[in-house]
Amino acid sequence: MRRAGSESAFTFIELMAVMTLIVIAVGIALFNVDGLDAEARLGAGVRNLANTFDWARAEAAVESREIQVELDLSNHRYRVIVPPRATLNRGAARPDDERDLEIHPWDLLPRNVRLERLTVLGDDRPIDTGTYVVWFAATGTSTTFVLTITSDDIEAGRRQTPEPNYFWLEVNGFTGSTLFQMGKPPEDEDAMIDAGAF
Repeated sequence: MRRAGSESAFTFIELMAVMTLIVIAVGIALFNVDGLDAEARLGAGVRNLANTFDWARAEAAVESREIQVELDLSNHRYRVIVPPRATLNRGAARPDDERDLEIHPWDLLPRNVRLERLTVLGDDRPIDTGTYVVWFAATGTSTTFVLTITSDDIEAGRRQTPEPNYFWLEVNGFTGSTLFQMGKPPEDEDAMIDAGAF
């Protein structure tokens, strides 16, 4: 004979223990995914910048006019500025008159990704604060520079590659082409030239 209430079932304590284990497992998984998310944000920020530079180069060639990209190293953002076309009636374009500029909205870098340093070929010092405008000419040439991009929330040593929280993005002034690679760039211009930048 069966007694009433003797059916086999989980007790409240057993259910709570299983729920606690599930919460702990989910917490561990989210912690590990957040580290991957930081690396993905850094990679996405670098790719977006490289795509912006590639677009500016192509647009300058197609439209037969200079396209500028303003980099704001203090606020870790960038935007495209399109000066007006020079016309026969107006003469040369006036890039310093903001009323005639087509200024795109600022693009922010992903969370905790920042523009660390800009090194322009021929400039005496690297730029690590303020704004700087790089240009892409209709001929396909551009400002020659190396831009260092970093992420604050990637722990060094989590990956086997050196300097996992740095990328450097190079724009070749002769061709306007954009290259990027992981790691911290060389410190001075001569070392950058030896390393293949510029």
